[in-house]
Amino acid sequence: EYEATIRLGYATDTGDVTGKPIENEFHAKAQRPQSLRKEEIEAAITSLRGEIEQTPPMYSAKKIEGQKLYELARRGEEVERRPMRVTIHEIAALPAGGHPLKRNEDGTRDLRIRVVCSAGTYVRVLAEDVGRHLGTGAHLTELRRTRAGRFGIEQAVTIDELAESTASDSLAKILISSDAALSHLPSIALDEEQARRTLHGIDLRISRDQADSWHDRDAIRLTLEGELIAVGRFDASQGTVHPAVVLRID
Repeated sequence: EYEATIRLGYATDTGDVTGKPIENEFHAKAQRPQSLRKEEIEAAITSLRGEIEQTPPMYSAKKIEGQKLYELARRGEEVERRPMRVTIHEIAALPAGGHPLKRNEDGTRDLRIRVVCSAGTYVRVLAEDVGRHLGTGAHLTELRRTRAGRFGIEQAVTIDELAESTASDSLAKILISSDAALSHLPSIALDEEQARRTLHGIDLRISRDQADSWHDRDAIRLTLEGELIAVGRFDASQGTVHPAVVLRID
């Protein structure tokens, strides 16, 4: 989940505020953002909800044939990129004072949005797409991740807080346990013998009732006295859980 600011008025070659303004036929004909209506903005945002295709930007860390795209871009090279399918679960304007656009002295307008999306989504590309739907150039000026998975920004700590906890040997107080980090996965509480076999990579046989709601290849937490010792994979045909990742050495 992200909060982002899109600047409407011109695009850049990187898709964000660090790039150079782009001048081409489209942008020469593009309408000025001052004339945009609230209804147009809502329609542009709504059109991006759901499953869409995005072409990775040249200024990104995605690799093609072993080379990062931004390294090629810095050398002035551009290569063909295959569009990727991503899902925009939620996207909405964050209006200030009742109108979605904030005025800037240079004639541009800023649009703040909230986005909930699948992994691999480029919010910079979303910003450009919003501009394209509105008939004007656009680029990303601010981006803040407010949630990753089920962990929200309110659970984050600052660099200073992290340094202070490290210096005072109290780091454990702010760390999230591996079991808590994976608490969205189903779990099995093991006894001592089951735990010993799990730590040696031996499959765990389980009852049909225990796995009633599981699907083949589901990831399963394997715990001993509340401590996560392994993550297993459920094999529906065998009725077993294989220790795929062992986190503790016996």
